[in-house]
Amino acid sequence: MLKCIKCNRYTLSETCALCKLKTSEVQPPKFSVSDRFGKYRRMARMKNGDNDKGY
Repeated sequence: MLKCIKCNRYTLSETCALCKLKTSEVQPPKFSVSDRFGKYRRMARMKNGDNDKGY
C-alpha cells in the first residue's frame, strides 16, 4: 500500500493518479495489547454491517 504525500490518497501505484507525484510506503499502526480505540473500531464495524471478525 502506498500513499501520496500531497493529496493523502492511497494507491498501489508508484505514482499518484491524481497529482502525478511519487508515492511513499505507508507503515502499519503499531500493535498494542491494550488497544485504546478497539471499542470504537468494533462499534463502527457493527454500525456499517461488517460482521467479519478480522482473523
